[in-house]
Amino acid sequence: MLLFFGGTTSAGLSNELWTLSPPLAPVGPQLSSSNVVNAFSYQTGGVAPGEIVSIFGSGLGPQNGVSFLFDPSNGTLPVSGPGVQVTWNGLPAPLYFARENQLNVQVPYELSAATQATLSVTVNGLTNSLPNIPVVAAAPGLAAVAFNADLTVNASSNPAVRGNLVVLFATGEGVTVPASRTGASSTGDPSNPCFRFMS
Repeated sequence: MLLFFGGTTSAGLSNELWTLSPPLAPVGPQLSSSNVVNAFSYQTGGVAPGEIVSIFGSGLGPQNGVSFLFDPSNGTLPVSGPGVQVTWNGLPAPLYFARENQLNVQVPYELSAATQATLSVTVNGLTNSLPNIPVVAAAPGLAAVAFNADLTVNASSNPAVRGNLVVLFATGEGVTVPASRTGASSTGDPSNPCFRFMS
């Protein structure tokens, strides 16, 4: 680093102080395993095949958040966004959301035979990875909102009618029967988790 003091203007001395140094090397996305959580419950720990997870850190994507939609032609989410790609053991992860400090992605169902995975985040050609993230059979989490049968938000001002259904959304149920496809929207009959939860 070099310091320079001086400078003149038409009015006389400007007394400027300049710091001259080489440009800082880009560091790429910054993340830690403690900031990989279930997108609904925010619980840490192992990830399950098919689970939607949130990854928190810095340098993870565009400054303004971008949400991704299912492609109407094939019913799947994209696996890359504006300069952003995420992989688990080299398998592309479908993207739900990307912002400078947060990514929401799906863990591929193809990890069902793995016991651990390496998460890699690439932003504008720079990659950082987290190895040895445990892969578990299930890591359930419920969304913090419920919906009435007419898909309006259930609330004290809008309660469910007695005897009607309330719709809840969950993630982290693991492998299903019939098999769910990574990044694909739900179609037809609902899939049932293979993992049996104890009550």
